[in-house]
Formats: sequence, C-alpha cells, structure tokens
Amino acid sequence: MVAIQKAIQEGASAYLARQNKTVLWVGIQRFNNLESAWPSIAVGLLLCCLICLAGYIGMMVAVRANARVAQGGQTCLKARL
Repeated sequence: MVAIQKAIQEGASAYLARQNKTVLWVGIQRFNNLESAWPSIAVGLLLCCLICLAGYIGMMVAVRANARVAQGGQTCLKARL
C-alpha cells in the first residue's frame, strides 16, 4: 500500500509541477503586457503563489487520506467476511 501511495504522490507532484510551470509562463506573459499596473500585478502574483501552495498541500493531503481509506477498507472488509 505504501509503494502505491508513493507512486501516486510522485505522479501528483509531477502533475502539479507541470501545471505550475504553465501558469507561471502565462503569468510572465501577462506581466510583460501590463507593466503599468504594478500594484495589481504584485497582488496577483502573491495570490497565485498562495493558490499554488494551497493546491500542493491539498493534493498531498488527499493522496495520504485516500491511501488510509483504502487500507481501512481492506481491514473492514476482512472483518465483515
């Protein structure tokens, strides 16, 4: 179960890394186009960083929780049979 959880966690991390690179690229393009709006860009970049962090934490918590639920389901099923 641990090996499967680690594989899923590695895949989730790779997915988030790719997604964050894409979002960063789009953000840089927007930053180059909107040089005159510095305060709003700074707030937007800060929010983007916080959203990326929240997404990463949420994905890791979900992977761990799903592994625990799967393990609990196996023991519960054996007890019922």
